Amino acid sequence: MPIFTSTNKIWDTLLLTYKGSIEVKCNKIIFHVRQYKMFNMDKNENIQCMFEQFQTILDELIYLRRHYDNFDYIDKIMRILHR
Repeated sequence: MPIFTSTNKIWDTLLLTYKGSIEVKCNKIIFHVRQYKMFNMDKNENIQCMFEQFQTILDELIYLRRHYDNFDYIDKIMRILHR
């Protein structure tokens, strides 16, 4: 276990541990953008479950400061719904 000599080092370690480095953040953004683009509703899935999964992806993107327009969200949902 590392010994910290200053509050600055403790803070930097906590930030890196819980928030991640710039590379980690970029990889998370790439991963969640891909999830968003590839998102689809399963054949036997109900709308509520689908929307909860979709909202989880959107929450991650918002947390990572990657936003889409509301029109894009609505368009995405309308395209993946089953007839």
